[in-house]
Amino acid sequence: MKVLLATPTYRPFVSGSARLLEDIVEYLLADGHHVEVVTVDFPLLGDTKKFDGSQSYRIHRVGAWPIRGGSSVAMTARMMALCVGGKFDIVLCGFASPTAILAHAVSAITRVPYAIYTHGEDLVSARTKRLRGALSKALRAACVVMCNSRFSASEAEWFGVPRDRILRISPGIDAIPYLEVPVEDVEALRSRFNLIGKKIVLTLARLAVRKGHDMVVRSLPAIVASVPDAHYLVVGKGDPARLMGIASELGVSDRLTVIDYVPTESLPALFALCDVYVMLSRFDPEAGEVEGFGIVYLEAAACAKPSVAGNQGGCADAVKDQQTGILVDPTDVPAAESAVIRLLSNEEESRRMGMAGRERVLKEFRKVDQLRRIEDALLNCARSPGIAAE
Repeated sequence: MKVLLATPTYRPFVSGSARLLEDIVEYLLADGHHVEVVTVDFPLLGDTKKFDGSQSYRIHRVGAWPIRGGSSVAMTARMMALCVGGKFDIVLCGFASPTAILAHAVSAITRVPYAIYTHGEDLVSARTKRLRGALSKALRAACVVMCNSRFSASEAEWFGVPRDRILRISPGIDAIPYLEVPVEDVEALRSRFNLIGKKIVLTLARLAVRKGHDMVVRSLPAIVASVPDAHYLVVGKGDPARLMGIASELGVSDRLTVIDYVPTESLPALFALCDVYVMLSRFDPEAGEVEGFGIVYLEAAACAKPSVAGNQGGCADAVKDQQTGILVDPTDVPAAESAVIRLLSNEEESRRMGMAGRERVLKEFRKVDQLRRIEDALLNCARSPGIAAE
């Protein structure tokens, strides 16, 4: 099977979605399929030539145009050129909006079918945009719309996608590196971040409003009052000034550490370092974004760590309330305070939830199983291409 992955963002961009798309590409390649990627070369990525040159597959990057819609035009032109003449059996849209609209236009001319993997926020952000009609048509014409959560599936239905064309495939992880993390690796991070003797509340996420770092900081005074050795560790790229400002106003600056990046190979040790993983994701009306799933909750669970998560978007699929963690209203500071204090203060309950989370990851969220389902869906589309050509 020859697959063209079309996505507005791709590695080396750092995000759960970008990691998932890279996993899909690598899995398909390992199974003998031909895969190429077409994406946008955003300035924030820096020099992408080194990354692209180190891959065993070809990555086509179009320029990020300053004119509104310019990059989409460039993407469409490149996709069209690549699909003409039967060079690919199927196009996989790594995001619904705007990629599905582009794939729909390309399919109408080249007759190459397309499938969509949606992360949830790419549908929510398009609800109020003028292109929502075009997106609805593109979604309904796809061979299949793969959704990462029940929430994302409900959003696809809102756009008119028939239920029999919606396939729910949550992200998965390779749990093995998280099961037995060397103690020396954990202690090295503890010393590096000056966290010896602390109970660690961790958030690993970009410093975006919807990730809810600010609500955790606002919860810190009450958390510290109940658990005096508590400390909040934030790892994520972005400007920490706002978080630092809130912490300063509340008098908890000494309880907050912000690190912009930890290498991928150090992630198991980072999760093993924490006592509770917290990400209070919420809907951001300004950006039109919400958490579609939350792979980081699975990584924490694989390390047998319980999570406190927001009850909006797809987080409820990643964290099973009262079993592998606690779901709270992400805009309710007292609720967040209570949940974090409860898990930091009750080691037995925290351990029980953490172990239940690990068992669930091993049973329901094995990466290889989820990737195989995506491969099967693409093969079915490539064999029955009629729907996308409508």
